[in-house]
Amino acid sequence: MQTVANRQLVVCACELARSNGVVAGMSLAEARALCADLRYAEHRPDEDRKSLEALARWMIRFSPVVSIEPPDAILLDVTGSERLFRGLDRLVRLISAAVAKMNLDHGIALAPTVGAAWALASFGGDNLQQLPLAGLRLDDEKVRIFQSLGIETIGQLMNLPRATLTARFGPEVLMRLDQALGRIAEPLNPILQSERIFAQMGFESPIDSLEMIWEIFKRLIVGILPELRRRGCGARKLIIEFFSTDASPIQKSISLSRPSCDAAGLFKLLKCAAEKIGGESGFVGFRLSVAVFERLGHEQLHLLRQEAQIAGREMDQLIERLGARLGDEALLFPQLIESHLPEKSFRLGRQLAGRTGFEGSKIRPLQLLPQPIEIRCIASPSGELEGLPISFGLDRAIFQISYCSGPERIGGTWWEGRNKTRDYFDVEDSSGQRFWVFRVSETRRWVLRGFFC
Repeated sequence: MQTVANRQLVVCACELARSNGVVAGMSLAEARALCADLRYAEHRPDEDRKSLEALARWMIRFSPVVSIEPPDAILLDVTGSERLFRGLDRLVRLISAAVAKMNLDHGIALAPTVGAAWALASFGGDNLQQLPLAGLRLDDEKVRIFQSLGIETIGQLMNLPRATLTARFGPEVLMRLDQALGRIAEPLNPILQSERIFAQMGFESPIDSLEMIWEIFKRLIVGILPELRRRGCGARKLIIEFFSTDASPIQKSISLSRPSCDAAGLFKLLKCAAEKIGGESGFVGFRLSVAVFERLGHEQLHLLRQEAQIAGREMDQLIERLGARLGDEALLFPQLIESHLPEKSFRLGRQLAGRTGFEGSKIRPLQLLPQPIEIRCIASPSGELEGLPISFGLDRAIFQISYCSGPERIGGTWWEGRNKTRDYFDVEDSSGQRFWVFRVSETRRWVLRGFFC
């Protein structure tokens, strides 16, 4: 039960209460009218999370990788556990029996993906397509919208065109569907099984020499690396704290693109993070903590793709240095969205998306104009609707086109009133400048969309 604006509302109900008609969102007075001997308690989400995490830690006896998904789900990666427990079916029975002994109402399912396991455990059955849309972990508002359109099950959703789903309902719907089907990886974030990794040093008198601070950084890194290597992990996020006698501690965080145990690389990032640290009176203490760590992967250089891999590593290092100097909040990364319209095919986010999504994507200009600019264009043959551009004018300048690739035809979205067809061309003028232009088939108007820098 939760109190909202002087009203007591039901947050969740047990199976017995639900059988008497009690549902979430109902007022407590209505629930008591339906079930006279109803027992209730104040909803405390923080306490629920602690209890969920405690139960998850107890579940480590069945799998070394256990994660929680508040408010009420525990996820186990049982890969390889079938040999220890003599089969996955027996493992499921053991887990279910153990939870039942604690008098906990529960559902349990075994599936190859997190999304499918959550859906089957929450709604039962053995066919994902027959489950209701709520099994995709969508918010209630989206589920209600789909129900109003007559879409009740996951199977019905799968039969809809993917492009229209993203354009009309946002990227979350397809992301959840693809996670359940295994098209998008959804790695578990396991609960920490041991104490955090850190190293610290303190001094009686303040330290203000940069050479001394760099030496301290090296010793702090040496202090955390043995524990990281013992666990077979690398640091993904570091926190360095500076303590002084006349001010509150200064804290800097450093995010890494991939787990690392490279002492030289970590030292460079610490130096970048400390460049703008103020402390005229010096510091009397330093502490380096590993806030996030992940298991190290062994990457092998491909014979024919070494240059691309090396370039990817250099890009990662550049991003890490910029983040250390400017802060993670100053960096925005492009993330692909499933949409054929260029202006809607990406968004900017705080986290770096995997590069696999960009490989094989169509060539697009590095600079897209915020608003397309209409241009005067001459096409040849001039009387044909399919003519190729040979020159165009922008402001008072005339650009003679020496090379043209296209057209790439892209249709608009009828539900947004943009049902005009566009023919895109990659053109280059006599001076070597490349432009991205398109022609609207219905109006025969030409528009400049971006530049290839």
